[in-house]
Amino acid sequence: MNPKYYYKNIEPLEEKITDYIEEKLASIEKILDILDIKIELSNRKENNKVFMSVKVYSKKGEKFQAKNHGTTFYECIDIIEEELKKQIRRSKEKNRDLTERGARSIKKKLTIDDGARL
Repeated sequence: MNPKYYYKNIEPLEEKITDYIEEKLASIEKILDILDIKIELSNRKENNKVFMSVKVYSKKGEKFQAKNHGTTFYECIDIIEEELKKQIRRSKEKNRDLTERGARSIKKKLTIDDGARL
């Protein structure tokens, strides 16, 4: 996993912070085949808040995105990780439900001949 970092109004982060971000995103990589990750980091001048946006692109062509404002990047990535996991779970459940519905529909359309022995 090689995430791409984009910085706005901020110096590049310390290695300790980037390691923490990559550690958190590694848990997402376990449940999704990731093609690319883009991380945008910026510093908001009002209230000394930081902004973080993470976009995850899967190999199936799906895109998941989460944004957060916070006082530290550690706080932001924790919330973003949970939001991305929730989005991925929701997407997987939706795909599974659609597959099951399609299978039920086909099963209803199939008819068994009265003369068939089962």
